Amino acid sequence: MKIVYLAPIPYDGLRQRPQFLAEGLAREHEVIYVDPTVSMLKSLLKDGSNYRGFSQKVNAGLTICRLDGTRLLPRFLEGVWSGFGMPERLALRTLLKDADAVWIGFAPWFDLLRDFPGRVIYDRMDDNAQLTGNPLMRRLIQRTEPQLLRRADLLLVTARAFYDEVAAMGLSPMLVPNAVDAAQAERVWTPALPAEPGVRTFGYVGMLAHWFDLDAVRAILDAAPENRVVLVGPEEIERLEDPRVRYVGPVPKEQVGAWIASFDVCLYPFRPSPLLDTINPVKIYEYLAQNKPVLAVRSRETAAFGELVHTYDGVEKLRVLASSTWKVPFPSEDARKKFAAANDWDSRTANVLDLIRNWVT
Repeated sequence: MKIVYLAPIPYDGLRQRPQFLAEGLAREHEVIYVDPTVSMLKSLLKDGSNYRGFSQKVNAGLTICRLDGTRLLPRFLEGVWSGFGMPERLALRTLLKDADAVWIGFAPWFDLLRDFPGRVIYDRMDDNAQLTGNPLMRRLIQRTEPQLLRRADLLLVTARAFYDEVAAMGLSPMLVPNAVDAAQAERVWTPALPAEPGVRTFGYVGMLAHWFDLDAVRAILDAAPENRVVLVGPEEIERLEDPRVRYVGPVPKEQVGAWIASFDVCLYPFRPSPLLDTINPVKIYEYLAQNKPVLAVRSRETAAFGELVHTYDGVEKLRVLASSTWKVPFPSEDARKKFAAANDWDSRTANVLDLIRNWVT
């Protein structure tokens, strides 16, 4: 079966769910992974990114490509009028002409292929309408996603809140949570930071954006004088000026495991909001795969990890936990390996391939 995978992120970016699932699908099917299109206008006015089209063979089953953006307008303008997407729609039609199925990882792609006669798979990863800061993109997502949900022949969701929402529409989603990279889970990491006697390091790896809770960091620092916080990742919010907080900035993906290995306790400190229940956090799988204690804001998804994750639902409980003595989540190496094997991307893609086999037959 030939599957065109309309991706939410570029293949060569930070490896996440789309790349792992596409590679898994390519074990049994021909997969064309289509990067998000970059319009020439956006490139010239904003970030200077490459807007030219390309096609590259990765292996026998997987090809990555991008539609040429020379004559295309930024995708969010389709939130004003869908006709702005016509040039991209025509380019995509050529790519899809002999495809058996299309896999959609970002709802606005659906606006470009309404007349596609084959099978449609939608992988609902995030609540993108809430995550985007662009009101026109939000409008486009809110228009296309309900239509896509009803058109899709196979619906995958990452979070239980998504499952309930879609099931309430009379549809039949499949819950496929996020996972950890098997190679990362089995590697023995050398810590990026040396251990310091008398210092307890709480660490976070990920984007520092509007959803990140600096009040949680303050509470951790207030809980005990030996606590320090290390924050690894791109920054979009104001820094907390404190000598016990270290900002590392972005690091290459190959170094993420080494930073996690440096932490005594790993953090998932997001602001309380309804959005939390829609996030199945990849970073918690990565933390647990290194047998690291995890301190996370309570949500439906973090609570589902049970005793493996320490959750808080307020500053007072957070302070108590941050001053506690910590134990690793798994009592043995065998227990850690069992968790990692059950929750790595090889396991998840095997489940997806089973779903597709049953679906096709």
